[in-house]
Amino acid sequence: MDALKPDMVDAVIDALVAAHGLGQEGGLQAALDLLREHGLEGGRQAIASLLAQIQSARLPFEPRPTVVCFCGSTRFTREMMLLMWDFAKRGIIALGWCVLPEGYFDGDGVHGAELEGCKEQLDSLHRRKIDLADQVLVLNIGGYIGESTRDEIAYAKSIGKPVAYLEPRTA
Repeated sequence: MDALKPDMVDAVIDALVAAHGLGQEGGLQAALDLLREHGLEGGRQAIASLLAQIQSARLPFEPRPTVVCFCGSTRFTREMMLLMWDFAKRGIIALGWCVLPEGYFDGDGVHGAELEGCKEQLDSLHRRKIDLADQVLVLNIGGYIGESTRDEIAYAKSIGKPVAYLEPRTA
Protein backbone atom coordinates (compact mmCIF):
# COMPACT_ATOMS: atom_id res chain seq x y z
CA MET A 1 0.00 0.00 0.00
CA ASP A 2 1.48 3.35 -1.00
CA ALA A 3 -0.44 5.57 1.42
CA LEU A 4 -3.09 5.37 4.06
CA LYS A 5 -6.30 7.23 3.46
CA PRO A 6 -5.98 10.58 5.25
CA ASP A 7 -8.99 10.01 7.50
CA MET A 8 -7.50 6.69 8.61
CA VAL A 9 -4.09 8.08 9.57
CA ASP A 10 -5.46 9.95 12.58
CA ALA A 11 -7.50 6.94 13.73
CA VAL A 12 -4.49 4.62 13.46
CA ILE A 13 -2.18 7.05 15.25
CA ASP A 14 -4.78 7.60 17.99
CA ALA A 15 -5.16 3.84 18.48
CA LEU A 16 -1.39 3.33 18.65
CA VAL A 17 -0.69 6.26 20.95
CA ALA A 18 -3.55 5.41 23.29
CA ALA A 19 -2.56 1.76 23.62
CA HIS A 20 1.18 2.35 23.64
CA GLY A 21 1.09 5.38 25.94
CA LEU A 22 -0.83 3.49 28.58
CA GLY A 23 1.49 0.50 28.38
CA GLN A 24 -1.30 -1.74 27.12
CA GLU A 25 -0.65 -4.74 24.94
CA GLY A 26 -2.26 -5.15 21.55
CA GLY A 27 -1.95 -1.60 20.23
CA LEU A 28 -0.47 -2.81 16.95
CA GLN A 29 -3.13 -5.50 16.60
CA ALA A 30 -5.90 -2.96 17.33
CA ALA A 31 -4.55 -0.67 14.63
CA LEU A 32 -4.27 -3.56 12.15
CA ASP A 33 -7.85 -4.56 12.90
CA LEU A 34 -8.94 -0.97 12.30
CA LEU A 35 -7.23 -0.95 8.90
CA ARG A 36 -8.68 -4.33 7.91
CA GLU A 37 -12.15 -3.18 8.98
CA HIS A 38 -11.87 -0.40 6.40
CA GLY A 39 -10.50 -2.70 3.68
CA LEU A 40 -7.01 -1.26 3.53
CA GLU A 41 -4.33 -3.63 2.24
CA GLY A 42 -0.68 -3.60 3.26
CA GLY A 43 -1.50 -1.96 6.56
CA ARG A 44 1.06 -3.91 8.58
CA GLN A 45 4.04 -2.07 7.04
CA ALA A 46 2.39 1.33 7.42
CA ILE A 47 1.53 0.66 11.05
CA ALA A 48 4.96 -0.75 11.82
CA SER A 49 6.44 2.45 10.41
CA LEU A 50 4.07 4.58 12.51
CA LEU A 51 4.85 2.55 15.62
CA ALA A 52 8.61 2.97 15.04
CA GLN A 53 8.11 6.73 14.73
CA ILE A 54 6.06 6.87 17.93
CA GLN A 55 8.58 4.78 19.87
CA SER A 56 11.56 6.83 18.69
CA ALA A 57 9.87 10.11 19.69
CA ARG A 58 8.52 8.85 23.01
CA LEU A 59 10.19 9.55 26.31
CA PRO A 60 10.74 6.62 28.66
CA PHE A 61 7.44 5.62 30.23
CA GLU A 62 6.84 7.06 33.67
CA PRO A 63 3.59 6.38 35.47
CA ARG A 64 1.44 9.42 36.16
CA PRO A 65 1.92 10.71 39.70
CA THR A 66 -0.98 10.61 42.12
CA VAL A 67 -2.91 13.88 42.23
CA VAL A 68 -4.43 14.96 45.55
CA CYS A 69 -6.72 17.96 46.02
CA PHE A 70 -6.66 19.62 49.43
CA CYS A 71 -9.91 20.98 50.82
CA GLY A 72 -10.12 23.03 53.97
CA SER A 73 -10.42 26.43 55.50
CA THR A 74 -8.09 29.18 54.34
CA ARG A 75 -7.20 29.56 58.03
CA PHE A 76 -5.09 26.43 57.42
CA THR A 77 -3.11 27.93 54.53
CA ARG A 78 0.23 27.57 56.30
CA GLU A 79 -0.45 23.90 57.01
CA MET A 80 -1.61 23.36 53.41
CA MET A 81 1.58 24.89 52.04
CA LEU A 82 3.74 22.67 54.28
CA LEU A 83 1.76 19.58 53.23
CA MET A 84 2.10 20.53 49.56
CA TRP A 85 5.88 20.72 50.01
CA ASP A 86 5.92 17.33 51.73
CA PHE A 87 3.75 15.74 49.04
CA ALA A 88 5.91 17.20 46.25
CA LYS A 89 9.05 15.72 47.82
CA ARG A 90 7.31 12.32 47.66
CA GLY A 91 6.35 12.76 44.00
CA ILE A 92 2.67 13.51 44.61
CA ILE A 93 0.96 16.40 42.85
CA ALA A 94 -1.01 18.46 45.38
CA LEU A 95 -3.70 20.92 44.36
CA GLY A 96 -4.85 23.49 46.88
CA TRP A 97 -6.35 26.91 47.15
CA CYS A 98 -4.75 30.13 45.94
CA VAL A 99 -2.14 31.55 48.30
CA LEU A 100 -1.39 35.25 48.37
CA PRO A 101 1.55 36.89 50.10
CA GLU A 102 1.19 37.86 53.74
CA GLY A 103 -0.24 41.35 54.11
CA TYR A 104 -2.02 41.28 50.74
CA PHE A 105 -5.28 41.88 52.60
CA ASP A 106 -5.53 44.02 55.72
CA GLY A 107 -6.66 42.37 58.92
CA ASP A 108 -6.81 38.87 60.31
CA GLY A 109 -9.59 36.56 59.24
CA VAL A 110 -10.24 38.42 55.99
CA HIS A 111 -11.37 36.05 53.23
CA GLY A 112 -9.86 37.54 50.10
CA ALA A 113 -12.24 35.90 47.62
CA GLU A 114 -15.24 37.36 49.43
CA LEU A 115 -13.55 40.75 49.74
CA GLU A 116 -12.77 40.86 46.02
CA GLY A 117 -16.14 39.41 44.97
CA CYS A 118 -14.75 36.28 43.29
CA LYS A 119 -15.72 33.55 45.79
CA GLU A 120 -18.11 31.79 43.38
CA GLN A 121 -15.49 31.76 40.63
CA LEU A 122 -12.80 30.36 42.94
CA ASP A 123 -15.21 27.80 44.39
CA SER A 124 -15.98 26.63 40.85
CA LEU A 125 -12.28 26.49 40.02
CA HIS A 126 -11.64 24.41 43.13
CA ARG A 127 -14.33 21.93 42.03
CA ARG A 128 -12.42 21.57 38.73
CA LYS A 129 -9.31 20.76 40.78
CA ILE A 130 -11.33 18.07 42.54
CA ASP A 131 -12.33 16.75 39.10
CA LEU A 132 -8.65 16.48 38.13
CA ALA A 133 -7.58 14.81 41.37
CA ASP A 134 -7.40 11.11 42.12
CA GLN A 135 -8.51 11.77 45.68
CA VAL A 136 -9.36 14.55 48.12
CA LEU A 137 -7.63 15.25 51.43
CA VAL A 138 -9.61 17.35 53.90
CA LEU A 139 -7.52 19.53 56.21
CA ASN A 140 -9.81 19.23 59.22
CA ILE A 141 -7.34 20.59 61.75
CA GLY A 142 -8.77 20.56 65.25
CA GLY A 143 -11.89 18.95 63.78
CA TYR A 144 -12.90 22.16 61.95
CA ILE A 145 -14.76 21.78 58.66
CA GLY A 146 -16.43 24.94 57.39
CA GLU A 147 -19.43 25.30 55.10
CA SER A 148 -17.41 25.66 51.87
CA THR A 149 -15.33 22.61 52.75
CA ARG A 150 -18.49 20.59 53.50
CA ASP A 151 -19.77 21.60 50.04
CA GLU A 152 -16.49 20.45 48.45
CA ILE A 153 -16.64 17.12 50.30
CA ALA A 154 -20.23 16.59 49.11
CA TYR A 155 -19.19 17.42 45.54
CA ALA A 156 -16.20 15.05 45.65
CA LYS A 157 -18.36 12.21 46.96
CA SER A 158 -21.05 12.91 44.35
CA ILE A 159 -18.53 12.28 41.56
CA GLY A 160 -17.02 9.23 43.25
CA LYS A 161 -13.74 10.72 44.47
CA PRO A 162 -12.24 9.09 47.56
CA VAL A 163 -12.19 11.52 50.49
CA ALA A 164 -9.66 11.21 53.33
CA TYR A 165 -9.21 13.38 56.40
CA LEU A 166 -5.96 14.72 57.81
CA GLU A 167 -7.13 14.16 61.38
CA PRO A 168 -9.48 11.50 62.67
CA ARG A 169 -13.08 12.65 62.40
CA THR A 170 -15.07 13.28 65.52
CA ALA A 171 -18.79 12.57 65.67
